[in-house]
Amino acid sequence: MTYRVIQDEGTGLIFQGEQSWSDYTVEADALPHMADAIGLVANARGLTRYVALTLGRDGMARLIEKYDAAETTLAEAPIPWELDRAYRLSLTVRRDGTVAATVDGGLPLTAQVDATRAAGANVACGAIGLLVREGHGQFGAVSVAPAG
Repeated sequence: MTYRVIQDEGTGLIFQGEQSWSDYTVEADALPHMADAIGLVANARGLTRYVALTLGRDGMARLIEKYDAAETTLAEAPIPWELDRAYRLSLTVRRDGTVAATVDGGLPLTAQVDATRAAGANVACGAIGLLVREGHGQFGAVSVAPAG
């Protein structure tokens, strides 16, 4: 299965799953093609609430948290950016707010998100998705498994 995601302006997302999903790892091969950034999304609760692992044209891999109007970089590391090269992305999220990601099995990024917001509602859960920021990205089969 191949997914092609195109976003003309801003950040585009596609989702699968539901708000009750937690403690899982999502993985996919991602191939940037004329995009500012591509990535995997987890803990998605809409277009403005999620955690993501992104690869950017600026040569940085980032763990980000989007919560309404605020986007926070939780962790980042340099990575060679090559158009039309497949990267293996892996993003693990846990109900306690722990987030861990790898690119091609290396480059571990880890962070902690505030697991509760707005009257104690647990936000460290939600759907998975694919992200493209201004451009085109291609993704291979997406797998979701319990966090190990």
